[in-house]
Amino acid sequence: MDFIKTTEQLRKVNGELDTFTYNVTHNLRSPLATIKGLVNLSRSEKHLDMETFHRYFDLINQNIIKLDQSLSEIVDFSTNARSEIVYEQVDLEWIYKNSMESLASLKLYGRCEKHFSIESSAIAVCDHARLVVLFRNMLANCINFQKENDTKSFIHTHVQVTSKMIQIEFTDNGIGIHKNSLPNLFSMFYRGTEKSKGAGLGLYITKNIVEKLQGTITVSSSEQTGSTFVVTLPNIPLPKNAELN
Repeated sequence: MDFIKTTEQLRKVNGELDTFTYNVTHNLRSPLATIKGLVNLSRSEKHLDMETFHRYFDLINQNIIKLDQSLSEIVDFSTNARSEIVYEQVDLEWIYKNSMESLASLKLYGRCEKHFSIESSAIAVCDHARLVVLFRNMLANCINFQKENDTKSFIHTHVQVTSKMIQIEFTDNGIGIHKNSLPNLFSMFYRGTEKSKGAGLGLYITKNIVEKLQGTITVSSSEQTGSTFVVTLPNIPLPKNAELN
């Protein structure tokens, strides 16, 4: 029975690995092929006017961003799967600000109001590196899925820390999520809309991080209204002799 169970597990792992390899290869080759095609096209045109040049340049830049996002997701995926959990005191406001700064190059970054609030009655203890990835992924989603013509877009991030838990709520008034997409939202390589960036691993990685930290993540959303993601993590007490930052 153990041999049969192990064989089935190996088949499952191999199947997931094949799927992962195929999709990663596609997500890396596709933007590279587009960039190569645009470079060759620009070289073949003897009289390239500035308007066409800028259009080609913008398309190349968009595909470079897509490629960079895919590579970042793959690194995050690998790091979360392989690295040990390190519990330490964390500064959640610093993580939020640092994450926002890292996302400043996103197209719609400057189009929305950003609010952060925190209620804390205890020291927050968690895995710093994983929280950075979690915040970055969730905030990137909020930014990327705004309604492009909405002049009143907002992102609200609220954190609550008690002696038992760390709860982080991400709320936006963006395009929302169709009800048919909700069951697959955290699946590997799932893209619910053509606005999706990267390899389609962002929310999959986020859920894996949350599960590794023994927490939960929930989502409520409706189309053209917005979405709210709530991440709840255990607040792990440090040993009494541990040094606090």
